[in-house]
Amino acid sequence: MNQLKKGESKKLFNIPSSPKIKEVGVSPTLADATAEAEVLSSVVLSEDPEKLRQLHLRDFVFPETKAIFRILRKMRNRREPIDLPSVLRHCVEKGMEREVTLEILGASPASALFSSQLYRLKELSNKRIIAKATEKLNEGKITIEQFKQLTQKLNTEEGSSLPEPLPMEELFTDESIVSI
Repeated sequence: MNQLKKGESKKLFNIPSSPKIKEVGVSPTLADATAEAEVLSSVVLSEDPEKLRQLHLRDFVFPETKAIFRILRKMRNRREPIDLPSVLRHCVEKGMEREVTLEILGASPASALFSSQLYRLKELSNKRIIAKATEKLNEGKITIEQFKQLTQKLNTEEGSSLPEPLPMEELFTDESIVSI
């Protein structure tokens, strides 16, 4: 693992072969390599394959975390044990760099943090879905009703509310915008 110098923060995927955020084609505010790695690390630390049922491929942006998620899913489907040595072996066999894999699988300090890590990952995933739906709405590719249907399908915690587009009457008005 990389040693941190005084004043540095931990950044995942510092290894040269790892992609930059621009390369994955997502706004930096909608992707977080640490969040993705922590969730996967928690799954491996807990050795609980059932936790994978709460995750989807769309929750991951980075090629490395997507690859590990796919490997974990295959291992679960084959009823193989999901532990660090087994997962590391499968990742290396698939051509992943050992250092990158260990960095990702060592990202979470404890499997007990899975729920909060999952919440953070799902929040980012939902924001990406809403951003794409908003883009389609703005381009006229979907209607407001379709937008509502897309956003209502998202998994959210109780009490949270998803953004909804403004009604057409409010969009096309002669009133000037005062302030937010």
